[in-house]
Amino acid sequence: MAPTALSVLYAQTQGILRLINLFAVQALWAAAHAEIVYESHMQQVIADRRDSN
Repeated sequence: MAPTALSVLYAQTQGILRLINLFAVQALWAAAHAEIVYESHMQQVIADRRDSN
């Protein structure tokens, strides 16, 4: 993961391991055709989770 993606991940999950795992897996799926998970992938996951709640 790109450093900016990790920063966004940590900020959104507040370090809660279960949420880190959930968001990270979803970001990996979002970045399936990329070599690295970028901040944009993480932002997409966060937006999708907000929309589903």
